[in-house]
Amino acid sequence: LQLTYFTAIAQAGQFSAASERVGISQSALSLQITALEEDLGTALFRRLPRGVELTEAGRQLLPKAHQILRELETVRLDIRASNIEPEGLVRLGMVPTLHSSTARPLAASLKQRLPKLELEMLTGPSNYLADQLREGRLDLAILQAGRSGIAPLEAKPLMTQALYLMTAAERRPSADMLVRRAPPAITFEALTQFCLLSTDLEDGLGYLLSQYEAETGTKLQKTRSFGQLQVDLEAVMAGEAAMLLPHTAITHLDGQGRIAATAIIEPEVVRDLFLVSDPRREVTSAIKSTAAHIMENIAGLVPVL
Repeated sequence: LQLTYFTAIAQAGQFSAASERVGISQSALSLQITALEEDLGTALFRRLPRGVELTEAGRQLLPKAHQILRELETVRLDIRASNIEPEGLVRLGMVPTLHSSTARPLAASLKQRLPKLELEMLTGPSNYLADQLREGRLDLAILQAGRSGIAPLEAKPLMTQALYLMTAAERRPSADMLVRRAPPAITFEALTQFCLLSTDLEDGLGYLLSQYEAETGTKLQKTRSFGQLQVDLEAVMAGEAAMLLPHTAITHLDGQGRIAATAIIEPEVVRDLFLVSDPRREVTSAIKSTAAHIMENIAGLVPVL
């Protein structure tokens, strides 16, 4: 309050006018300024016949006082806003290999935590979701970086997932391909015996496989994805091809027994997923709360293999 009184007097040039502005008596205002001057160990005002003027110390204090009062007002507004339940539309994108198993539980948990929130979800390849963010059609996206990266978007590490060799159940790797361990595993080099559906280098999966090929010196047999996860999985179930996917891509098929998942080793194949936003765009309390909820809860919502 003392800084508020100080700036009021500096602006009015008189104690009497300042006391009316801040709503306290002139004597009480004078006592507050005297206490401030004693605390600082210097006079802030020079008394004149028809008012006051700032001393050198007062002139040094004035801009700093304005800054402190602005910061206090910002904090006050932030605290008030934090007590208002977030509401409004949030547009969230998610790669299909996570969306198929996690979209519904995530939407349910958000509805329970933020009942006034309206969630709109979109799924597609990572490069498509990144473009949607850049064009302002999405507020947040969970994706995997491709060859072109995600600049100028902002990415926060969300989770790491192991990829498995997905084959038709009756065409799972033969015993001589498997490494003795539980569960059965296949080496990365042995993957060359399968024709693998893959996206191009601009998408996360295609770029990831190219990195592992370069790292291991292994050339995989790859053919183009059909462009939709469900169609790709149908091709796998029909024995027409295989894929490297996280287990979340097939969780919704549990009980059908038509796809076999085999762990990959030497090296293990993993992908990193990020929660991505565009720092150039306005972030509402609804978007901020949704992002925080995802960061805190997504691990518990992902099905376990």
